[in-house]
Amino acid sequence: MTKFKLINTMLLFAVLSGNAVADEVSSKAIYDSKFKTLSLDGILVPFIDEFTGKETDNKGIFDVQLQEKTKLVFELIPWSINFKNTFNGENTSGYILYDHNTRSVKIPCFEVTTIAKFGDAIEGESIYYKDVNMKQRHVAYPIFHVDNMTKTDSCTPTPQKLTSKAQLKGNLSNANVKIYRVEDNADKTLLYQEKTDSDGLFYEHKDELENDKFYIYEVSDGGIEGTIRAVSKGAWITKDFKVSLASEIAYIFLAKDLKYDFNATKVENRLNEVAKTILNGDINEDGNIDVSDLLVFDYQTNLNDINSSEFSSDKLQQIVSEIYRGDLSYADRISSATVGHYNTNGIANSVALSQDETKAFVTDRQNGLVIIDITNPTNPTKVGRYNTSTYAYQVVLSQDDTKAFVANYLNGLVVIDITDPSNPSQLAHYNASVYGFGVSLSKDGTKLFVADNPNGLLIVDITNPSNPTTIGHYNTTVPAIRVTLSQDETKAFVTTGDSHGLVIVDITDPSNPTQIGHYYNKNYFTYGISLSKDGTKAFVTGGSTYFIIVDITDPKNPSKIGQYKAATGNTRGITLSQDGTRAFIADYKNGLVVINITDPSNPRKVNHYNTNEAYEVTLSGDGTKAFVADANNGLVIIDLELFTPISNNSSTK
Repeated sequence: MTKFKLINTMLLFAVLSGNAVADEVSSKAIYDSKFKTLSLDGILVPFIDEFTGKETDNKGIFDVQLQEKTKLVFELIPWSINFKNTFNGENTSGYILYDHNTRSVKIPCFEVTTIAKFGDAIEGESIYYKDVNMKQRHVAYPIFHVDNMTKTDSCTPTPQKLTSKAQLKGNLSNANVKIYRVEDNADKTLLYQEKTDSDGLFYEHKDELENDKFYIYEVSDGGIEGTIRAVSKGAWITKDFKVSLASEIAYIFLAKDLKYDFNATKVENRLNEVAKTILNGDINEDGNIDVSDLLVFDYQTNLNDINSSEFSSDKLQQIVSEIYRGDLSYADRISSATVGHYNTNGIANSVALSQDETKAFVTDRQNGLVIIDITNPTNPTKVGRYNTSTYAYQVVLSQDDTKAFVANYLNGLVVIDITDPSNPSQLAHYNASVYGFGVSLSKDGTKLFVADNPNGLLIVDITNPSNPTTIGHYNTTVPAIRVTLSQDETKAFVTTGDSHGLVIVDITDPSNPTQIGHYYNKNYFTYGISLSKDGTKAFVTGGSTYFIIVDITDPKNPSKIGQYKAATGNTRGITLSQDGTRAFIADYKNGLVVINITDPSNPRKVNHYNTNEAYEVTLSGDGTKAFVADANNGLVIIDLELFTPISNNSSTK
């Protein structure tokens, strides 16, 4: 054995001065447990043979001699580790390993004698540093003092035995495996990343898991476009553990509990209940059907153990097929992604959100404008209501959330003061039109563009919202249903109630709007419309027809790019995701349908949420929730992240 004396200290955390305040300290470290390496911003950190240094002015400057005698100079300052010179770490034979999740330092292949100045414990080769307040603390001496270390005979990592398997129909080879710990507050912490071998086997880190903690294994790629998952306590992982079709179905059942109502005891009981729902066979032959059977399910040998009355052969084949092609529609057939619901007691037509997204404004044909508190999406409650007397079809809000403009069918246009949402009142009633059906607001809030059913497009001055006046009018000759504006507000795109389809109107001079072009839609009427951010494409829905993507690069000559046949043939409202890759369509009896529009010439369904009679949809600003005006079901709130991969979510909670 070879001995090394560390002359000074080892400090892997950035030091904080007495004046520095931080909510947390981030190491930006990526630890690969399989290959026993640490990467800081992409640079491998090797084991340090000789270590000398000094601390001055709240920063440490260290000269480090590597085993290969390559010089590396780096400095430790508040918030970061700055490397003065990089190096080639490929040939180094040992590494200092820091895991920022457990806040521990591991020095493999070395026996270590240490003094943990601010640490909690030393266990084996790990120096643990936990629960230390890093706020407003002077650092007078290092966190860790490494007194001595002795190199063992070999620094070659012991290969991990791969016994756990990722499998759908067949084994998922070369698939990505992510392992998350479910925290007590329902957050998900990524602990490990693995890769399956050619037989679908991977290292599950059983020995590093806490028995009473819950973990989620997430498998992607490996021949599938979708994702499969397994939920397990650390104590339940055995050598026969599998992420499989059965574990994925169980995850879908548990998704709401894991996000909105996490309780370890409840989740354990629920998993055992779900096992009995999914399975009718005791796979591990211990006399019980419970979660342990779910976690060893093998598609090749245990398919007949799935409860056929709950999951028919056809249903299972459809689930597997949709996972393979990345269509999440199967998830909603297992457990609804609806997290909240408020019945407006009439026929809900459209929904708009306040700027702070704490309130939803829902138009209801029988009940006018209903204002709903959505602060807690799992329990929406009514704040107030204004009765508009006749059918309230669509609503838009002023930028300051003080006024609601309602297209009110036979009653024209109603302007409502919503400064006090618990007591809304009418500011104005504008009845120059006959049938107020759709409405859009200019960015400066001075003009309304009304789809005025038999009268076409109406442009209304609302500079004084108490006294709206007509600026201009364009007769589309056929019923106008919805209207939206181009980004520069020089064009209005109007959907119409017959084969005239999409009408494009020049509104540069709002007092004299003129038609630029139109897209005929065969024999069917159009309904909803949304434009791409670059203004080159219009996404159009309609009754008894397809979802159509129209090229509007040349507005005088719009042409169809692609189409998707709706299931019910009665598509209504539409909105696009912020990144423009998804279209969310209110498909009436078919609920909310999500279409991948990355390739506009070949749109394809990637998700479906069964509501009741979806009329309109709007998304939260972060794209994590959909708010659906659902006719007889009122306001329906859907969590769009609930069944998607944890790694894709904007938040891991």
